[in-house]
Amino acid sequence: LCGTNKGGCFIFDVRSAKSDTKTLVKPVSELRGHTKSLSSCVFSRVSGGQVASLASDDMLRCYDTSVTKPFIMPQCSVRHNNQTGRWLTPLRLTWHPRQDGVLVSGSMVRPRQIEVWSTQGGDVRMVKQLTGEHLASVTSIVDIHPSMDVVVGGNSSGRCHVFM
Repeated sequence: LCGTNKGGCFIFDVRSAKSDTKTLVKPVSELRGHTKSLSSCVFSRVSGGQVASLASDDMLRCYDTSVTKPFIMPQCSVRHNNQTGRWLTPLRLTWHPRQDGVLVSGSMVRPRQIEVWSTQGGDVRMVKQLTGEHLASVTSIVDIHPSMDVVVGGNSSGRCHVFM
């Protein structure tokens, strides 16, 4: 899965790559709907049947990738402020490692927070905001522990916030 700085998002099958280094690999699918640069695009970790993306057009989009087609339109989308500016790390999405349909992202919203999203039922909606009095900066990079219920968010200065 590859996102571009021109709004393109493509799924490639690297098994189709030839050993000839002069031949480009062609995408098997194009995920359409983005109008500006992508900061994040990720397959769901459990099934791989969904892709979530964040783009500079201030949208969080979800795609159904359970069936590969040449062109895939968003299954659902929601407005999400992705304008981090030049001094902050661009926001990145992370899927829950054990639960399909749950993903987390940083947020530009005040008070500062980490957002938990659900993509169940073909829709995307925020189900929880993780916040606290010490969370005073944008946590651009967020991840979930693979076996424990722990969420960690990191800011552009290296500070981490842990939610258990």
